[in-house]
Amino acid sequence: MQGRHRLAAVLVLAAVVVVFAPGLRGGFVYDDAVLVVRNRVTGDPSRWLSGLAGDLWATTPAAEDQSGYFRPLFLLTLILDRLLWGLSPAGAHAQSLAWHLAGVALVLSLARRLGAPPWAAAAGALVAGLHPVQVEAVQFVSARNDLMVTALLLGAARVLLPAAPPPGRGRVALAAALVAGAVLSKESAVVAPAVLVLLAWAARARPGPGLLAGSVGVALALALR
Repeated sequence: MQGRHRLAAVLVLAAVVVVFAPGLRGGFVYDDAVLVVRNRVTGDPSRWLSGLAGDLWATTPAAEDQSGYFRPLFLLTLILDRLLWGLSPAGAHAQSLAWHLAGVALVLSLARRLGAPPWAAAAGALVAGLHPVQVEAVQFVSARNDLMVTALLLGAARVLLPAAPPPGRGRVALAAALVAGAVLSKESAVVAPAVLVLLAWAARARPGPGLLAGSVGVALALALR
């Protein structure tokens, strides 16, 4: 069974790479032109701290437009792109694809933990990885935060599962940190407590650790905001 799961993982991730790799040759599109190319913070280390502490759109030429988006972890990934690749679209798209692959791999892992056979886990991961709704998140660098939220929340769930033995303080703390990172990537991650509780029920595990980790993680992110 272990061998089948490994083979399924390799085939699924390879399929995702084959489908999305052509996007590495693409350029910056739509909001990328402002958030990435003309960002006033990512290329200036003297502005990093102020940028990470404020409104996301205040780092752009449209600074007068206060979006209410506090997404410092997402902005940090844009800073990393700028450090590693400059304004190369290929490098930025590669990081987005890496986040997507991490999310797909975690779908496979969680499906296995929930008792799905290899073919079912692979089918679910393929749907998650290749559904057309993913195109925007993978190909628009400015939409990377959706991939980050997915990977970080699934990572938190993976840390808390399996049900036996029940997660200790260290695992709950790590899950809470991942949840906080998800919320600091995009505000929609505030649903983390509900997501973790539902996954715990699906795994026939106690919902308490998931509820605690999700709530603490959301609270931490909101406190930083």
